[in-house]
Formats: sequence, structure tokens, C-alpha cells
Amino acid sequence: MSKYSIIDFETTGFGSYAKILEIGAIRVDEHLNFIGEDDFGKFSSEIDIRTLVEWPKNHISGIVREKGLYSEKEAVDILVEFTKDSTIVGYNLIFEERILRRFGVGITRKMDVMEVLRKRFPLVNGKYSLDEYCKAFNVKRVAGHTALGDCVAVYDLLKEVTRQMEKKEKI
Repeated sequence: MSKYSIIDFETTGFGSYAKILEIGAIRVDEHLNFIGEDDFGKFSSEIDIRTLVEWPKNHISGIVREKGLYSEKEAVDILVEFTKDSTIVGYNLIFEERILRRFGVGITRKMDVMEVLRKRFPLVNGKYSLDEYCKAFNVKRVAGHTALGDCVAVYDLLKEVTRQMEKKEKI
């Protein structure tokens, strides 16, 4: 069984030296079923880690949070353990890759959903944000611009794109 981990970071900015505020990840199999280790299913298939870095007041999510429990390095270590033996999936994954390299972590097996969608489903408006693709595929965003919320959006988008592609193949 193939294992995939959809990951996302929320940070204090866009540069490679931005501080990690939050890391989210979801584990799924090749059929986009959650991979869980117990009867709770989804709950054992996701992580939502907040770091000790304080959230800026003007963060894009609009969410003001108290500090988390982990240093950035500890949060990255948890992510590495959670995603071991997985193909890493993300939206504009190069951003997360740059930050992970800062902590000595490289990604060997990966899939950037943004790049796949840009090639297969180019948008007329030329905007390739996660929000734009969610709109294009009628995927409702819940808790957007939080790490786990963005992981869920990528997951829901992948499910919808897959459903539509399978529907086309049957015609």
C-alpha cells in the first residue's frame, strides 16, 4: 500500500527564514482513504502542531493563537516521524521544502499538487492559488490559511479532481 502525507506550514512570512507557526499533515493511501492506526480513523491520521513562535497579529488566517508546545525543530521532528515512508504531497511544495532544508530535512518522494493542476487544468485567470483551484472545482474551504485547514483543502481538492477525472473516463 502506498502512503501519502499531505503537508502544509503556516509561517511568519514568505521567505525561507520565516518562522514556523504551525505544521499540519494528513496521511492517506493511494485511494485517498485516511490511514489510521486505531478506530478513530481520521484523528490518528492527522497532526496539527503549533510551535512556541508567537503568531503575528496580522497573520493571513486572522487567527490569534497562544503559543504552542514545541520549538520549530521539535515540530519538524514530529513531522518527519509522522511522514516517514510517505510520498510528500503539498500545494506549492517548494515553500515547505526550503524551510525543511533549514532543519537538514530533504524530501525525496514528492508531488506538488499546484504543478500537477497547472499542467492538467490551467486556469483562464492565470491565478494558481489553492483558493482559486478550490473555487474552480467547487471545493468548500474550511479553516483556510491554517496548516491543517490547508491540508484538508488539498485533500478535498484531490478527491474532487479524481472524482471528475473518473467520471470523464466512464463517458
